[in-house]
Amino acid sequence: MEPSEALRRLHEHAEHLDVDRDTVEFVAGTVAAAAAGTLPDALRQQLAHFLRRADADGRDLTALLLADVAGVTALPDLVAAAEVDMGDQYLLHETIDGLIRSGGAMARWLLTDMIGNGSSGQRAAALRLLEPIVEPADVTLLGGAASDPDPKIRVPALEALAGLPGDAAAVTLLVGGLQDQDPGVRAAAIDLLAGQGDPAAVAPLSPLTTDPEPRVRRRLAYALGRLGRDEGDGGPAQATLQIMLRDDDPAVRDRAQAALGEIGGAQAAGMLLAGASSADPRQRAHAAKALARLVDEDPRAEERIRSLARDPDAGVRAAVLSGLATVGDITGRWESLVNALAGDSDVTVRHRVVGTAVHLLPYPDEILILLSTDPSGFVREAAALALSRRRR
Repeated sequence: MEPSEALRRLHEHAEHLDVDRDTVEFVAGTVAAAAAGTLPDALRQQLAHFLRRADADGRDLTALLLADVAGVTALPDLVAAAEVDMGDQYLLHETIDGLIRSGGAMARWLLTDMIGNGSSGQRAAALRLLEPIVEPADVTLLGGAASDPDPKIRVPALEALAGLPGDAAAVTLLVGGLQDQDPGVRAAAIDLLAGQGDPAAVAPLSPLTTDPEPRVRRRLAYALGRLGRDEGDGGPAQATLQIMLRDDDPAVRDRAQAALGEIGGAQAAGMLLAGASSADPRQRAHAAKALARLVDEDPRAEERIRSLARDPDAGVRAAVLSGLATVGDITGRWESLVNALAGDSDVTVRHRVVGTAVHLLPYPDEILILLSTDPSGFVREAAALALSRRRR
């Protein structure tokens, strides 16, 4: 590109970005002083200058112009520039994405070269950028990145491999990530395998019920809930979740109950009904929320929910309302239950009634009008806001 055309593009970009005059003139001076063949390198130096000064406007203006002048060969420079986070990275990332879309095979080659030879930050960024355009031919390269000493490299490598759900070698590497020494990597591998939606993933996931990290086991329970929906009643996911109901960590047990509610079926209902009879009020609360998903599948669910609405623990009564609000309902079957809890002695329960009523339609405004005069200002404000939104 000739310097005269570059200057025209510069002023177009500057007008669009609303960059200050001094910055525009500074870049224009660089363009005017450079010969056509040296302009890309001059702009690379200019980009480095703005990065050192943490000047986001100058960086964006120069990056756009460099992309115009150098085309896809500017990709490594812009990826390196994106390593310096100045807060507003949107335009820079958009420019990078545009080069990848238009760059074809050259863009792929540049990304894979960065993955093999770039700095740690460039490698991680290039792995994330490769994900949407990953091909089976990349598996060997990605396998090497998935065993990198740095977990910040291993995670995006696994994310890119997850873009090849039908590739046996890629799936094998994802399964290998479940044994990674870093819990963050193991958690990422769980999510990625579950995200592929293949119930066969339950088998390699199940041994993680004994993972030493509770956060990994919580992620496992969530993943099993996603996979179990496609298994049918009594599948391996439910069996694994049943084990997790006895986990030492209460948050893991809670997540397992929620996952069973998402899966549904007679076996899941039986497990949740048992949890609803637990001596632990937290277990009863999470069972109450999960059972709300099963009222159309198992008549025992509705009966137990109505019983839990009278539980001596206010947290359980509030959980009943949360479950109903999450599921929603248009039959009007819960109106008497909600009305009764609107007179509950606990302020949290009454406040939860407000949030529940707006999700159960058709539901009369009378209960919200009543709560708008509640002794608690916390409840009054919520009810008044809900009424104003319903009347718009």
